Amino acid sequence: MTFPREYKGASILRSLISRSFDFGVSSGSADPFKGVLMAEKHLMGRIDMVKAALAAKGIVYEHNLLIKLLNDEASFFLASKVMQPVNSFIDNCNFEFFNIIGNEGDFSLQFIREKVYFIFRNTFSSSESQIFLKSSCNIFRYSIIDKYVPEIESIDGVIRSGLEKEADYHLSARNWIDFIKTIFLVRPMVFAKMLFRGRESIDAESSNSFSGQDSKEFSPLPPLIIEEAFKSFLCADLFSSRILSELIYIFDMMYRIDPWPGEYTGAEEPHDKSWLTLAMINSEFYGFDKKIIEELFLIAEDKNW
Repeated sequence: MTFPREYKGASILRSLISRSFDFGVSSGSADPFKGVLMAEKHLMGRIDMVKAALAAKGIVYEHNLLIKLLNDEASFFLASKVMQPVNSFIDNCNFEFFNIIGNEGDFSLQFIREKVYFIFRNTFSSSESQIFLKSSCNIFRYSIIDKYVPEIESIDGVIRSGLEKEADYHLSARNWIDFIKTIFLVRPMVFAKMLFRGRESIDAESSNSFSGQDSKEFSPLPPLIIEEAFKSFLCADLFSSRILSELIYIFDMMYRIDPWPGEYTGAEEPHDKSWLTLAMINSEFYGFDKKIIEELFLIAEDKNW
């Protein structure tokens, strides 16, 4: 993980954040997102102590600049805590599906890996993308796509048949896993870029316009990755009826918080089964496709997830 540029006092701020984070973890916060937020809040509330620690080394920063440096360091510290499973995926994925879903040119595998890493890493310093960052990290942390896709592929259900009808290409289970996981990596930044372009609302019309110049910023990723990421934002408002975007939307909602057994129903049930039980009841309110929710529930129930 690459930290921000070096500057006077960088090691002091990083040490303060690390110690505050470790204290939060020892106090019972195992969630790295919550731990970093607690550490940052702790230091912001004791900004005079931070200034004193720097001043002891002859370092003085204007207040607003110090706040920015703390924010930047907290973002990069968080990245260091949750990037391991993402790094493992990027380092080991051959991105074979790139040539199946689109032909973006003859790019080296190393260049593709560096680009995907760069897009996801920058998410941590983008406040606009934070809403979707945690679920994307949890998708990797708990191997959600690796768990569900083989099960979906093994049955002739509504999800597999829907994906086959939508797709103009044939992907193996392995390629589907890599494809969907890559969508989750770029999804937070797609949302941030959409807001940056001045799209205050998401609707079916804006889906069609999010292409061309916008998607070129993510090159060499095939435009289809960016399009599917964008369309998954439409599901909450019933603007998208595509199986893949719906599946991404459901997994995003399922893992926006850390999974704890029985958290939703109060019963001693695994997280996925518990969450999907309530998702079936509230499918209309959240814009879930009930058939997809029911199929995922049957998988979770069978596997005791």
